[in-house]
Amino acid sequence: MVHLGYDPGGNKNHGVACYHPVLGSCRYDTVDNAECAIKWFEDVCEKYGVVPTSLGIDTLTVLAMGRSANRPADLILRSMYPVVVKSVCSPNSLYGSMGLNGVSVAIALLEKWPDLAITETHPKVLYHCLTKKLELHDWDNNAGIMKQRLQEWMGVGAFDMQDDNAWDAAISAYAARQWSEGKWTRNLHNENVRGMRIVHHIGCGQACFAWPE
Repeated sequence: MVHLGYDPGGNKNHGVACYHPVLGSCRYDTVDNAECAIKWFEDVCEKYGVVPTSLGIDTLTVLAMGRSANRPADLILRSMYPVVVKSVCSPNSLYGSMGLNGVSVAIALLEKWPDLAITETHPKVLYHCLTKKLELHDWDNNAGIMKQRLQEWMGVGAFDMQDDNAWDAAISAYAARQWSEGKWTRNLHNENVRGMRIVHHIGCGQACFAWPE
């Protein structure tokens, strides 16, 4: 079972990862744009000779229509992790790359692999969660410890990525594996907050938002 991770960014800041837990391997890179990301996923899966099982992706996989377009998952994360509340932006304030490139890649990968299971991720808050709320996602100051932590969680060799785009993609692939293998059973998209209505983003299928707590 192979799991993909994607962190959509602006030009030259698209993180991609492919996690093969059976081999104890995680390939990763930072590429120029969404088209390059799709090509990277296709090439690495061909080299492995596999069809990927799941995709962890930092994008909006469901939408809501209330104030600032906030979704239940956004409100839940802000409530649970007040120290990193500013990193959970309202959808109305997000840059286009996260929403547009993220969904575009999800659609393209589902067209190629229709059975691909998708989970939304939030790498910054997830790192804070997995370190028992003791550490922050702070690449500039803590890249070494962040790489070490993720290496231990994933059970792979040492990471040598040079930026947090690839790191965010790798932890997204890890989240996809945890959900796919039933180790994380909480789905933030299934939790209703204040009677908010959500709609699944067209093209993302019935995506979940796997969470460890």
